[in-house]
Formats: sequence, C-alpha cells, structure tokens
Amino acid sequence: MSFWDVQRDPWFSEFSRLQRNMSNVLSYLNDSEAKSGNPALGRSRLFPPMNVRKQDNNYQITAEIPGVNADEIDLTVQGDTLTIRGERKTDTVGENASYHRRERSFGAFQRSITLPEKVDADRIGANYKNGVLLINLPLDEATGPRKIAVTNE
Repeated sequence: MSFWDVQRDPWFSEFSRLQRNMSNVLSYLNDSEAKSGNPALGRSRLFPPMNVRKQDNNYQITAEIPGVNADEIDLTVQGDTLTIRGERKTDTVGENASYHRRERSFGAFQRSITLPEKVDADRIGANYKNGVLLINLPLDEATGPRKIAVTNE
C-alpha cells in the first residue's frame, strides 16, 4: 500500500480528524487559561513563585507578587506553616479597548508552605519592594542544637 492509498483510507481520515480536534481542544484550554487567569483550564501554576533559603540562623523567603500593595498582603505563621494571601485586581480597560493577548492572572491567591524547622514567630520580619516580598524567619533557638555536658562518675 502506498502513501497515497493510506491517505484515502477512511480510518486514516478519522484518526487525522481526531488528532486535529484534540489539538484544537488543547490549544483552546491554553488560550482560556491565559485569558481567564484560571490555572484549572491549563497547566497548573503556583502563585506567588517563591524561593526559600537558609542563611545562618534564618530562613529567607522571597516571593514575587507584582501589582499588589504591601498593605493588601496577608502574611501568617501558624505552627510550622507560612501562608501568604492577597488579591491582584483586574486591569480596567476603556470602552473602545480590547485585549489582543491576556496572560497575567488576576483574583485572590493563597499559598502555604511548611517550614523545615521551627521559627521564632515573634521575630519574623517582612519587607516588600518592587513587587518582591522578602520574609526573614529567625530559627527558634530553643529547638536548635544544644551542647550536653557529660559527667564522669
């Protein structure tokens, strides 16, 4: 059977049509995610993106939260869990304007992470500058390593 015969086969045309339809569906889902900001309609995204690093006796967390004012960020620590909450407001466009492409997500967000060690909640500090939240989490010294004296009997 030659290549041209395969293309005329009814099964081949059905599979070809199915492939086109699946490609259209996947493309639609990715475009819908970009337009709506809903990660459920496409690949999942964690927001805000974070880096967590340990430096000396502190954990430092940086989180990118552009488009939100510092006083609109809710930062809580409960037990060993740090939670960041907030909301990015939708851009307003004029009556005669429309989007050509819309990729930025809007709406309420919440992200919680489990801290690897116990921190001193009373000494936690946070600073927000240029859309980046920097959180300093000092380790709780009571749970740190302690030297134990060994006595000789």
